[in-house]
Amino acid sequence: MSKDEAPILNALKSILVDTATGTIRFASSTRHWQVIQRGSAANDFVAAAGPSAARSVTDFIRVQKHAGEDTAVFFLVGLTTMSTGTCQTVQ
Repeated sequence: MSKDEAPILNALKSILVDTATGTIRFASSTRHWQVIQRGSAANDFVAAAGPSAARSVTDFIRVQKHAGEDTAVFFLVGLTTMSTGTCQTVQ
């Protein structure tokens, strides 16, 4: 990991996604994204950084949780970045 990558990786260590509102909290910032699709047993939760089609293609997060699993998987895409990892459900 280069020193240029360290801030991005540190921000992703403490990501919190509120699937009800689309609020996403990174290490030092909070953003409200548009919920594109609500999560369910059949569908992933998907939110985009903005209402335009261009923003939803380049800046989005997808969270998938399989039935019976405690751990969910996230896939975060930015214009020039992509990150994936696991996350826990917070009640």
